[in-house]
Amino acid sequence: MRTDFQTRFCELLDSLPGTDTDAANKLGVSKQRVSSWRNGERSPRQPMIAKIAETFNVNVAWLMGLDAPREIKEPDINNFDYEAHGVAIRETRKPTLSTTQPDIDEMIEYLNKMKQLRELAPDEQDMLELYRHLPPEARDAMKRFAKSYLKDDELE
Repeated sequence: MRTDFQTRFCELLDSLPGTDTDAANKLGVSKQRVSSWRNGERSPRQPMIAKIAETFNVNVAWLMGLDAPREIKEPDINNFDYEAHGVAIRETRKPTLSTTQPDIDEMIEYLNKMKQLRELAPDEQDMLELYRHLPPEARDAMKRFAKSYLKDDELE
């Protein structure tokens, strides 16, 4: 019986020019590994799923069998509604020769956040990478799904 990943992976491979060996070479895996995914004998782990999606420019959610567009479309940054997606827009400041203490504090805070992101456990990094490839509606569904497993007091 085919799994959702297997069905989509076969569809992807069949649409690509070249052979399964060519696809394996692009992914840096053996032809046997690609064959085992195609035949449903094995399924790749999350980092490889993200790599397959990135290599062949397909949506991770689509590849996993969700109802999502196949191709990843580049966002139109000129028409993107940042505020509707919870992104605060700040006025861009031109750099000056003198740096104030608040500017320095802001830079330190930003660098600390970046450092914390790099300190994620491998499975957390995998989930974050998968999440970044999801379309907005799939992200919302993923958040609702994860929250459903938490008790109300754990959310606060």
